[in-house]
Amino acid sequence: MNKKLRAIICVLFLGLFSQVNAQCINVGYTFYGGGTEEISFNMVNSVGEIVFDGSPVNSQTGSLCLPLGCYAIHMYSNYQLGGWAGANVQFSVWGQGQQTITLDNGSYGVTSLGVGVTDCVPAEISGCVN
Repeated sequence: MNKKLRAIICVLFLGLFSQVNAQCINVGYTFYGGGTEEISFNMVNSVGEIVFDGSPVNSQTGSLCLPLGCYAIHMYSNYQLGGWAGANVQFSVWGQGQQTITLDNGSYGVTSLGVGVTDCVPAEISGCVN
């Protein structure tokens, strides 16, 4: 194989490899509402690892760089059955739009957030449903 062809293959391989390893999407978040010490949430990836812990919500805004995939967002409240009492978190996924989450009532809830994918289903049911 001549040197030129080897160099082209090497460049293509390295370019493809770096795109796969470095691929993440910017996800911004903004908290709206009061009572930050009473509410919290975390994000869990598809293998069950917590990738972000907002317990308690200690920042009004921030951003993350997350790999493509579906994430379960577990929401918690110390307001007993009051949920987040009108507070919410808005996620802005670069190139994809915004999603607002809140816990309407109760002390726990879960929803899903797709990062670079749009076919995530709510994560609230585990096991079989007949």
